[in-house]
Amino acid sequence: MSYFKFFIVLVNILAVSCQTITNNYPTLPTLWNAETIEPTSPGDGFESYQFNPTPSKDFPSALWSNYTGCQRLIYITSNYDSSRYLIGCDTVDCCYEEQDGNQVEFQIPNIQYSNPNKKVDVYHQTVNITNFGKTFEADEWSWSLGDKGFQKWKAYTNYCKQCVNNVVLLQWSSSAAGSEWFTIQFKNYRGYDIDSKEGKEFSSTFVIPEVCQKNNLLECPEGLYDKHFSKHYKSNLKSACGTCGTGYQACCAGFALDGYPCDCHLQQGGSGQSGANCGDCGTAYSACCIGYSTQGYPCQCDVM
Repeated sequence: MSYFKFFIVLVNILAVSCQTITNNYPTLPTLWNAETIEPTSPGDGFESYQFNPTPSKDFPSALWSNYTGCQRLIYITSNYDSSRYLIGCDTVDCCYEEQDGNQVEFQIPNIQYSNPNKKVDVYHQTVNITNFGKTFEADEWSWSLGDKGFQKWKAYTNYCKQCVNNVVLLQWSSSAAGSEWFTIQFKNYRGYDIDSKEGKEFSSTFVIPEVCQKNNLLECPEGLYDKHFSKHYKSNLKSACGTCGTGYQACCAGFALDGYPCDCHLQQGGSGQSGANCGDCGTAYSACCIGYSTQGYPCQCDVM
């Protein structure tokens, strides 16, 4: 082995050894706004976020994404009744697309197992990151879904004494089924306390614009969403059931080697749902599909 290769192996070993499992991780605000850079979007933008795990008409789960020449509103009033609106994109005043299920939950960790005795291991280490062209030190929190790590997340934060929950989110990264990491960068991140006057005023901004409330509102033209938001994923969706389907098969193959074959199978013509008895691989498949649906590529298969 050359000295260079030995050095790389040693660096990787040291990096892993620096990670420690911890229960002392921050709780991210469920209300925030920030300047953002993400691979699927048409340039730098400004986003406002409100998450509710059980959305309702009185308290929706919603995300405003504001870019020059195009706005997007993800608006969810229940996990079965949700839409995505595009406003002012090209010559379209407003149009809508279906949104499958709730939006991505920006939380550490963002998964809960049905078995209350099964806990999510969260790892911590201090690393240097580059955010909006500047490099600085940050806390990295990482975790995965399923024993095989089918889907992985990393959140990068800094402590902030005067901020809500004493935390600032700097970056959010996710990877499914061994795919490349999808990273969102945040700048001037500001959390809000939902119980404060300021938080309630901020929450009141998540409403469907009047221009989108027409009775005859049209569905968005084919390709409009892709043009503005989804360039990053085109190369990942070649098979009928996409990257999430491929990941589900890989997950099941791993469990089968351990003597626990999956009882559920991919079925075309679905929307990313998984049966209640489909285990960790089924749960991971649904979580993967939620992420891709948010970016405009809903799954077209179910696991049943």
